[in-house]
Amino acid sequence: MKLSAIGMVMAIIIIATSVSQVSADHYSVSVTTDNTTWTIDRTTLPVTFEMSGTVTGYGSMVLDHDINLAGVIKKGLTYSHPGEIAISENLDVKSTAGPVNITATVQGDNATVKINESWPTSLIDETDLSYEGKGILSKESYGNNYDVVCSRFIATKLEKTSKCNATLTKTVISAVIKPGNVTENLGFVKGTDYQLKVTSDKYAHLGYKSTQNKKQLLLGSESYYGNFGIETSVGMTGIEDEGLEEESEEWLSCPSGDP
Repeated sequence: MKLSAIGMVMAIIIIATSVSQVSADHYSVSVTTDNTTWTIDRTTLPVTFEMSGTVTGYGSMVLDHDINLAGVIKKGLTYSHPGEIAISENLDVKSTAGPVNITATVQGDNATVKINESWPTSLIDETDLSYEGKGILSKESYGNNYDVVCSRFIATKLEKTSKCNATLTKTVISAVIKPGNVTENLGFVKGTDYQLKVTSDKYAHLGYKSTQNKKQLLLGSESYYGNFGIETSVGMTGIEDEGLEEESEEWLSCPSGDP
C-alpha cells in the first residue's frame, strides 16, 4: 500500500483514508472530504474448476452452462430433438489472488484514489459437437468485462468445434472525490481469443463486440441461412488504464440478427 499527500489540507476539509485487511484477497478503502464519502470493499476467492467428458448416443439432450467469475463469463445452451449425438468438452476456469497497490492523493478540496488490482482470472473452454437428427439449437456466448463473442446454430446436421481462451490480468479502479461529487472509473487489462470451425445445414450466426473505456470500438454480426462450412477466429485485447464506468450485465446479449 502506498499513500501520498500533495498540498495542504484545510481544517474544514476532513479526508480520512483507511485501508483495512490489505492482503492478496481482500481490501477496503474509505475516503471522506467535507460531507462526501467514497468507499470500496472487494474480495476475491481463489478458484480452480476443471471439467472434461464425452457423451455419445441417440436421443435428446439439454446442456446449460452459466459461469461468471470476475467479469469473465460463459453462457451456453444446447437443446436437441432425438438424433445421433456425440459431444466432448474440456473446461478450465481459474482465479488467483495477487498484489493490490493503492495510492491516495489529496490536493486542495479533492481526493484521488487509484487501485491496481492484480487478481488474474482465466477461462479456457474447448467443445466438439456432432449431431444428426430432427433438429438442434446450440449457442454459446463468452464475455470478458464488456467484450463479447458468441455463436448460434440451428440445424438437423451439425459438426462444430470451438475454443475460447479469455483472460483478465489486471483491474484498475480510480475515484475522484470532491465535496458533493464522486467520479468512479474502471479499466482492464484483458484478452479474448475465440476459434470456430463448423458445418451447418440451416442457420449459423457469429457475433462479436469489442469495447474500450466504455466506448464500443467494434461490433460485428454474421448470419448464414442454408448449408455452410465456416472456419473463423476472433481475437480481442484491451489495455485500459482507467475510464470505464460501472454498467449492468445486459451487454452479454449476442450482437445478432437471430431468428
